[in-house]
Amino acid sequence: FSIKKVPTNLDCIVIGSGIGGLSTAAILSKEGKKVLVLEQHDIAGGNLHTFCEMGYEFDTGLHYIGGKVGVKNSPVRKQYDYITDGQVEWAHMDDNYDIAICGNEQYNFCSSWTRLKMELKKSFPEDMDAIDQYFQTCHNTVEYIFPLYLAMKMLPECLSNIGNWIFSKPLGIIQKTTKEVLESITSNRKLMGVLTYHYGDYGEAPSRGSFLMNALIATHYRSGAYYPIGGPLKIAESIVKVIEKWGGKVLVRAPVSSILINENNKAFGVIVKGKEILAKSVVSSVGTPITMMKLIPD
Repeated sequence: FSIKKVPTNLDCIVIGSGIGGLSTAAILSKEGKKVLVLEQHDIAGGNLHTFCEMGYEFDTGLHYIGGKVGVKNSPVRKQYDYITDGQVEWAHMDDNYDIAICGNEQYNFCSSWTRLKMELKKSFPEDMDAIDQYFQTCHNTVEYIFPLYLAMKMLPECLSNIGNWIFSKPLGIIQKTTKEVLESITSNRKLMGVLTYHYGDYGEAPSRGSFLMNALIATHYRSGAYYPIGGPLKIAESIVKVIEKWGGKVLVRAPVSSILINENNKAFGVIVKGKEILAKSVVSSVGTPITMMKLIPD
């Protein structure tokens, strides 16, 4: 960062260069906006970072992606191609893309739900019906209930209230935790643990996390997992090129100390190392607590 590198006539400042901030900046850039991304670390990318230790390369956050991202006409791939200008290629991982470990036992998670259910039923022969019910509940939640939930959110409030009342029973699962839903399916604690082993992907234990998030993650890997060729940092580097191609800039070692707010409660800029940088709008991608408690005035 130096003030000389800041573009003039900025449309938007994005605070934070994780995948959320970079994606927002890339989309705005391709819509003709001049965007500045400010990152306090010395490298852009957030959880896309990689680092080397004793000759080995390690990923910090992103380990693999599902959603058929390796298939060029899949929605997830189209989204990644849009923000990276198609600069990232994907390698399909082994059919057994992950392993859940419980004590001394391990359970292979594979690309095919049919095979996965068969393997789980071998390990939990007394819970065959529960296993089928779990995967069917995940499917129904993602394919039918979640779109209905989004539709209710987009309707005017009066219609949304009516819709929520009419569909209160199916929409009820949206309000439930993963633990609540699993306990309605099985009493086998070990099976619950295996089926929810990926809760770290969304950062909440089954007793607190939404079952919707659990179902979305489980369904996301229904066709296996893919790894970005060149490592996760390749994604960040590609997005940065897109932003700068359209006249924007991504600057590191640029800690934002505060967001400037006018008398109408409108953000109009930020302060970095004592320097004011002005823009028509500001997007904070560093999380609600830091934004509300540290960056904006009382």
